[in-house]
Amino acid sequence: MINNSKKILSLLFIFLFLSLICTGQGKRLLSPEDILAFKRLSEPQISPNSKWIAFVISQFENRKINSEIWLISSNGKVLRQITKNPRPDFSPAWSPDSKFLSFISKEKNGKNFEIYLYSLETQEIKKLIGVKGRIRDQKWSPDGRMIAFLKTDSLTKEEIERQKIGDDAIIIDENYKHTRLWLFDFRTGKIRLLTHQDMTVWHFNWSPDSKKIVVLASPIPTAEGYEYQSHLSIIDVQSGREIVLTRKTNAQAPPSFSSDGKWIVYLAPIGNFKERGIIKVIPAMGGKPVELLRDYGGNVWDVKWHPRENLLIASIAKGPSHYLCTLNMRGEIKVLFEMNYSIIPYWGNFWSVDSNGEYIAFLNEKIDYPKELWISKLDGSGKKQLTNFNNYLEKVKFGKVEVVQWTNPVDGARVEGILVKPVDFEDGKKYPLVVWLHGGPAYNWGLGSHLTNWAQLFASNGYMVLLPNFRGSSGYGMKWMMKNVRDWGNGPMSDVMSGIDYLISKGWVDENKLFVGGGSYGGYLTSWIITHTDRFKAAFVSAGVTNLVTEYALTDEPSFLIGYFNSTPYEDPEIYRKNSPLTYASNVRTPVLIVHGEKDLRVPVSQAYEFYSALKYYKAPAKLIIYPREYHGIREYTHQLDCMRRVLNWFRKHTE
Repeated sequence: MINNSKKILSLLFIFLFLSLICTGQGKRLLSPEDILAFKRLSEPQISPNSKWIAFVISQFENRKINSEIWLISSNGKVLRQITKNPRPDFSPAWSPDSKFLSFISKEKNGKNFEIYLYSLETQEIKKLIGVKGRIRDQKWSPDGRMIAFLKTDSLTKEEIERQKIGDDAIIIDENYKHTRLWLFDFRTGKIRLLTHQDMTVWHFNWSPDSKKIVVLASPIPTAEGYEYQSHLSIIDVQSGREIVLTRKTNAQAPPSFSSDGKWIVYLAPIGNFKERGIIKVIPAMGGKPVELLRDYGGNVWDVKWHPRENLLIASIAKGPSHYLCTLNMRGEIKVLFEMNYSIIPYWGNFWSVDSNGEYIAFLNEKIDYPKELWISKLDGSGKKQLTNFNNYLEKVKFGKVEVVQWTNPVDGARVEGILVKPVDFEDGKKYPLVVWLHGGPAYNWGLGSHLTNWAQLFASNGYMVLLPNFRGSSGYGMKWMMKNVRDWGNGPMSDVMSGIDYLISKGWVDENKLFVGGGSYGGYLTSWIITHTDRFKAAFVSAGVTNLVTEYALTDEPSFLIGYFNSTPYEDPEIYRKNSPLTYASNVRTPVLIVHGEKDLRVPVSQAYEFYSALKYYKAPAKLIIYPREYHGIREYTHQLDCMRRVLNWFRKHTE
């Protein structure tokens, strides 16, 4: 009987062991289609009473991108899809009493945009505001009597008639279509234009007493105006009178009022260097701003006033980690809790706080799971994940993500990066390496799932992936961020190459199977690297800058390069020539796949043609792919799928 019991226990143990193995083996490798099936969450807006959170989900439907408004209770027990349209819905905003949610939607079968109102009590939706043209943002006044919104100027009747007969010549730097601030009054049901001035309003926020609005605006409605010519102003709601507070701001983070209405916080650049700079707090009546965190060893990417206390709430990247912090007017920081992001979230709203400053709703990643909606008390207690929209990825194997550090022997700089190990990594085995370079250049690879940047896709195909935070990256303070000023190529390249050598010394990488790629500035640095070394088996350049002289002349924000090179190519042509990969195109021996969007304004498609033409002349192995209708980044479903497959095949072809 005892022997039988032992046999049964042994068989049970074997069964359980085999079950665990089978469960692990049941997970599959990541595919390009998995990445395109991903649901992207954005704009989390917690209700003033902290009971509900509205947010946006964007996903491909029938190969076309669409976005919908969703609602979830703060305890996670109730989840509702508010809209379901074949058109985009976005910009959710709560009424101060938490009873209504407004949002923007595109007119059915039209080009105009409308603002809708959802009742939390009746769950009914009705149209609130319908206008001709595009609405971009909307916010309730604190007293609940008005909604302010941004609308771009429409074509005049005369312009429409002229277009019909082909009389549509474009006069550069004239006839701007500005985005202006409008008001809807619930008492009268009417809308009125608040900013008659010829300026485009990019961001705005109400004062606590609903009598003023702080705006970030510029005289021209272009990226150059947004990034480099924006000014900070107070607009009087009754009269529309404008008081300019400062002519120099950073465009990325919206300014906001303190709870007592006496102060305004904003992000300011350092000189012509427009990347995430320092926090400034300026009196709402005008005056000298107070500077905070100029010498801090991290970088702020968003900042808002605490709704009740005289404190600032800031999102800060420090190294590859991201933190929610509070700080006072003396610049003293208190870390509340850590958040995870694969790349520094420069654009969009990633968190919001309730009206008492007690709870925060935010987007957050895990090492093995992409961004979902979370909630926490502001002090970090009770941190909880609320949504799980991408649970199909639980059936997918992920490569292990970890932080690596190394020393650049050229100048002794300590460099950090993210390593994504191949799926089913085996210690003692050497793997092909993909070095994946971020754009910006002042972006930052952080601790996250690294799904949408394709790092996990490479890991699923047997590659080790290095994501280096080379000099010029954010997250390490302004000194490190500005360390590539007038040196876009050599310094960052030395950081990258020393990182590769470090991984080779660990015995993890096959030094004869190295690959490199990146987009935007990452495409620039890839182009620079392959014009200065032939260590790589193949390269991938997406939307890459290759000729700084023509980039300055044709990009939609030329002042960007002035910030890095302290001059124009007309005044200092040599610094632009020396830092252009095109100058060294004759050195290329690495097979390079170049892709570019046909309508890219930031890095015009001519950059790709120039580099490809030079490589063809010098008989270098190169292939150029142009995607129609695409701007700075490939967004259409079929184009993304094609691009991922091409890159995998390109690297695979040159691995074998």
